[in-house]
Amino acid sequence: MSALRTPPPGTAAASSSTTSQPASASTLAATSPFGPAPTTTASASTGVPYPGTSPGMPVRLGAGRGRVVVRDAVHALEGLNIMGLCKRMFVLLAALAVTMVGGAGAATAAVQPSEQDNSWIVAAHQANLAEIATGKMAQDKGTSAVVKDLGERFVTDHTKLDDSLKTLAGDLNVTLPNEPNAEQKAVAQKLSDTAAGADFDKMWIQQQLAGHAKVMTATQQEIDKGEAAQVKQAAEQALPIIKAHHEALMKAAPNFGVQPSQ
Repeated sequence: MSALRTPPPGTAAASSSTTSQPASASTLAATSPFGPAPTTTASASTGVPYPGTSPGMPVRLGAGRGRVVVRDAVHALEGLNIMGLCKRMFVLLAALAVTMVGGAGAATAAVQPSEQDNSWIVAAHQANLAEIATGKMAQDKGTSAVVKDLGERFVTDHTKLDDSLKTLAGDLNVTLPNEPNAEQKAVAQKLSDTAAGADFDKMWIQQQLAGHAKVMTATQQEIDKGEAAQVKQAAEQALPIIKAHHEALMKAAPNFGVQPSQ
C-alpha cells in the first residue's frame, strides 16, 4: 500500500480559507465576462433606461434592482403596445366608416334615374300599351293571316316587355300612366273606325311601321344617353325585339301596297 501523501504546509489552510470566504463585489465585477456593472440607476416608477445600457444588453444589477428594471421595462412596453393598438383601431374604424358612407352613397346614386331615363320608361310603357291594344285589334279585324299572326306576336312580346318595365318602374319609384299617349289613342281610334278588310290590314301595317320606328329611335337614345344602368339595360334588352318586329313589318309591307319607307 502506498504511503499517504501529506499536503505542503499552508495548503490546507489556503483551501479552507478560499471555500469559506465569499467573493467581494469588486472581485466579481473584475472577473465577470460582461465587465463592470453600471453604477447609476433609474427611477423604478418612470422606467427611464439606465445609463450605460442599450436595447438587448443584459442588465447587471443586484437581484432586487434587476427585478425593478425588468418590471419598469415591461410596463413601458405594455403602455406603448396599448397606445399603438388604440391608434390602429381608430384608423381602421375611421376607414370603415368612410367606406360604408361612400358605398351607401354610390348605391343610392346608382338607382337614381335621370330625366332621360324617366322619359324613356314612360314612353316605352305607353308604346307597349298601344301595341297590345292594336295587336288585339289585328287579331279581331284583320283578314290577312300575316296581320293576325303579327298582331298575336306583338301582344305576346309587348306584354312581356311591359311586365319587366313595370317592375323596373316600381323599383325606381317612377309613376306610369294607365293609357297610351294622345297620338297613340288617335291611331287606335282610327283603326277602330275602319271596317275589317283590305283597308284595315293596309292601315294597320302602316301604323305599326311608324310606331315601331319611333320606339326604336327612343330606345336607342336611352341606350346612348341614359344614366341609370338598370334602365339602359332594359332598353338594350327591348331593342332587339322591337327591331325584329320592324323587320317583319318591312317584309310584309309590299304585300299590302305599303312602301317600306313608310
